[in-house]
Amino acid sequence: MALKTFVKVTNISNLSDARYCAGMGVDLLGFNIDPADDQCVSPELFNEIIGWVAGPQTVGELGKVSPEILSHVDQYHLDYLQLNDLSLIDSLTEVEVPLIGKLNIGSEDDWVQLPEVFKSLQGKLELIIITCDNSELHKDLDEQLKRIAPQTDLKLVKAYDLSESSASDLDVEVFYGIELSGSQEERPGFNDYGDLMDILEVLEED
Repeated sequence: MALKTFVKVTNISNLSDARYCAGMGVDLLGFNIDPADDQCVSPELFNEIIGWVAGPQTVGELGKVSPEILSHVDQYHLDYLQLNDLSLIDSLTEVEVPLIGKLNIGSEDDWVQLPEVFKSLQGKLELIIITCDNSELHKDLDEQLKRIAPQTDLKLVKAYDLSESSASDLDVEVFYGIELSGSQEERPGFNDYGDLMDILEVLEED
């Protein structure tokens, strides 16, 4: 199975999601490994899930960073580490796996600063995931990123305003790929994949 574009799925917390995504050809599976978050996936559960999955690489997703957390991270066998707070990136000089960043755009002021932000992150990140919770900004943000993308070597991953049509028509001159989200199991082995299934199905190669 192959997909038309690069896909990361965040918030993987159960084997059903992991196996479904792997079967559909997803590239990266993201796990919340922040011990301060009540949705944290334990090292034991992570290793149990990964033991049954082949194909995708794994991403450990972190909020805050501290020496204690970095010790905690060592309990996972990760391909990437994701920072949801980019101000902490320079504290990770000893981390051996490649880094992924997540950046939320909440206002027009945020995107005015994007050229400088991207410049400061050059060479430090494998990917940068762009989120935007304000739907009124989505169209203008697309246009802004279209102007900025040629000025940076960063690989931009779109994690906002995604639907079957927008994912299928992704502007590959701007975005390297997309990020979707996993789901909570209704009970072991039973999931309503919803938008995740709909979008992955339209991205299947013919």
